[in-house]
Amino acid sequence: QRQLKMVNSLQQTKLLTQTACADYSNITLHEQACGVRNETLQLFRSEGFTNKENASSLASSVVPDNKRAASDDTVPVTSINLIEFLQDLIASHGRIVFLKIDIEGAELEILEDMIKTDIFENIGATVVETHEWLFKDKKPRYRVIETYAKDNPQANLYLDWI
Repeated sequence: QRQLKMVNSLQQTKLLTQTACADYSNITLHEQACGVRNETLQLFRSEGFTNKENASSLASSVVPDNKRAASDDTVPVTSINLIEFLQDLIASHGRIVFLKIDIEGAELEILEDMIKTDIFENIGATVVETHEWLFKDKKPRYRVIETYAKDNPQANLYLDWI
């Protein structure tokens, strides 16, 4: 039986996910943000965070210059090094079948570091919602990742998949 690991930093999303997955014993939910280091970060909540009962996590981000997040509404969150987390999963459970990343701008640093490793050869498919439109100054860095995905089809890296 394959294990499903989910990492999320927001209580509202955690509750929705726990409810949706309550009948599945092979799902583990980790209440953490994803990044390139193990550290405590500030989560910038989306504008109107408390007014969106069922969509509270939409647009919240650990990236300080995210245009869709309020700069004055933050909470501390624990962030894990996603690459180390994935490498540990691969070591203990084998190949990862599917990885979805939608982390409101924090994907940039993670993807840059993933490219530096051989981790994609241990993941069947990686789909990422990219947010380059939120960070105009980072567009060249996103283009490098797009070029990598195009030039390395064996990586099965699919960007802006939504």
